[in-house]
Amino acid sequence: MDDQTLLNHAACEQVLHRFVDRLDARDVEGVISLTQPDMIWIAEARFEGHDAIRARLHGRPEALRTFHILSSIVIDFPESHVAVSRSHLTVYANDPDEGEQSAMQLRVGAIYHDRLTRRGGLWRISEKSIELVGNWP
Repeated sequence: MDDQTLLNHAACEQVLHRFVDRLDARDVEGVISLTQPDMIWIAEARFEGHDAIRARLHGRPEALRTFHILSSIVIDFPESHVAVSRSHLTVYANDPDEGEQSAMQLRVGAIYHDRLTRRGGLWRISEKSIELVGNWP
């Protein structure tokens, strides 16, 4: 990889890691800051744009606590301002019905598919989808 590709790779990887970090911190505006205004997020439904993503995140149970582990990140650059990423995701979460101090348990194994775009010199997530490979109670 040339120097610019290495820099772009590091920048995109940071965005992906910060995204799950802000999810776990329940920092909705922090999540939003890592996405393009027209982002499309496909999870249990399709959410498009910052307002829809805010509503989705604010709709999570107050007592829900999560711990996302992102690994095996592969990033390709089909264009100089576009990155396509695939990563493995493991999610631990408590049972919000038992309160926020309830024990964390393995809940999800998945693959994230992301598209990042660079606008104004900044890499941000423009599309995110999740492919479930395991779901535990």
